Amino acid sequence: MSPVATPTLSKARLALALALQLALAAIDIAIEGSTLTISGSVLLVPLVLAVIGEGREVAITGAVGVAVAIGSTWWNDITGTGQTIYRIGFFSVFAVLAVVASRARERATALAARNERLATDAKDAELRERFLAEAGQLLASSLDYEQTLERVARMIVPRLADWCGIDMVDEDGDIHQVAVAHVDPDKVEMAHEMRRRYPPDMTSSTGLAAIARGGRAELYAEIPDELIEAAARDEDHLRLIREIGMRSAMAVPMRIGDETLGVITLVSAESGRRFDDDDLGFAQDLALRAATAIQNSRLYAVQERVAHTLQASLLPERLPELPGWEARAVYQAGERDADVGGDFYDILPVESGHLIVLGDVTGKGIEAAALTSLVRHSGRMAARFDPRPSHVLALIDEVLREQPRLSLVSAVCALVETDTGGARLTVASGGHPLPLRRRRGEPPAPIGDHGVLLGVGPDGEWQETTVEIAPGDTLLFYTDGVTDTPGPDSARFGEVRLVDAMERAGEGAEALLEEIDRSLRAFQSGAAVDDRAMVAMRFHGQSDGVAGGAAVVASA
Repeated sequence: MSPVATPTLSKARLALALALQLALAAIDIAIEGSTLTISGSVLLVPLVLAVIGEGREVAITGAVGVAVAIGSTWWNDITGTGQTIYRIGFFSVFAVLAVVASRARERATALAARNERLATDAKDAELRERFLAEAGQLLASSLDYEQTLERVARMIVPRLADWCGIDMVDEDGDIHQVAVAHVDPDKVEMAHEMRRRYPPDMTSSTGLAAIARGGRAELYAEIPDELIEAAARDEDHLRLIREIGMRSAMAVPMRIGDETLGVITLVSAESGRRFDDDDLGFAQDLALRAATAIQNSRLYAVQERVAHTLQASLLPERLPELPGWEARAVYQAGERDADVGGDFYDILPVESGHLIVLGDVTGKGIEAAALTSLVRHSGRMAARFDPRPSHVLALIDEVLREQPRLSLVSAVCALVETDTGGARLTVASGGHPLPLRRRRGEPPAPIGDHGVLLGVGPDGEWQETTVEIAPGDTLLFYTDGVTDTPGPDSARFGEVRLVDAMERAGEGAEALLEEIDRSLRAFQSGAAVDDRAMVAMRFHGQSDGVAGGAAVVASA
């Protein structure tokens, strides 16, 4: 900001004014005038200075004017007359008025300058607040904080500084540079080369290394050449530093509590800016926002890794081999902030065949994951002693009712028994959507009867239904996240659309899941969906010599 110019005492101007006053007085003496014409013109000097000069100049020339008035009564031979009093009073009044006018003008000028400074400061504050808001939006726009910091550095240059460098501190306390910005790409490359050849001295008591170790922010309002020479490690280093053209610099830590995450360095060069304490405070505000965004990004990354690891542990890593069957499974998490879903599936080898368990627990997140783990392992334990579906559901129900809080789960359990003559499917459902069977020449149809939800009460019964499975039959087990998928006008995907998708699908378990997924994507409106889990199985029959492997088809 350029301050408004105010009048200052000028010795040359004062000397000229006094010389003019004395010249006028001399002329008055020489002509021995009896009027105020000559001596009165002496008053013009302080009056003019009241407009262009400084208050002290006006006071001095005004006092000289009064002195001339007193003297003029002597050389004009009017001493002791009434004209003497008039003349002295006239000069004195005009001298005082000139001084008062000068002081008023100076106060008005100072007030205008103050108002301009306030207006400029308000404008600067508004621009800085706007910049911080833009930077905050940018920092919150991505969880890739290194890429975001590069964009922040480019945003800073040239609005706040000619150079911006951002360094991160790793777990070992070492520094690595993540961003350098300048309007000239060649100079950016020069800065990268200088960093490669002359990395920071981590033992230094000042600068980047010291701040990274927990030191305070540093401001160098002016950078004299002596400081640059002291920082250079050799002649080539000195040359590179001088090519940067540093005039002013500051470095601020990106810090959360006692942990220093990184350092932002701002340098003024060709623009000639001079950083001050206000600039330092602003840079610290920016660094705090950047540190908060980095910390949030890191915490989210850790949480996401934990959630993915936990979710993977709740689903089988791969499906077991089912002789005579092709089996595929797919799981899709629901809302982005759910972290861990409540849907699960499992296929367990038992003495008489394989047990399929698929269900949906109440809740989301860690609590849902814990309940899923409990149900899954309870089902596995029950299957070791008695793989009948109704027995497995009864044991899971008993475990759920022993929990300290209400724990509700819907689940379907099916026992697949395969022999040389064909296959049988025995199904029991605990408040869960029934599996669908697709057979050539027939529309897909549900198998079994709905039973009560697991974990509700002690009187639950789960009826079993057994059907024969012929070669070419395809089975679909699914959670209600499939049929509850929202579409246009608040409609739900529903079982009718699911059956239609099954009829359109090609042969095979994988083709079936792919067609259902395409149908769901085409129907879905919005991003708010529930978790989805599906298991598809197609029976080839033992006589054709095909033993279907198992694979998990994952979709995001």
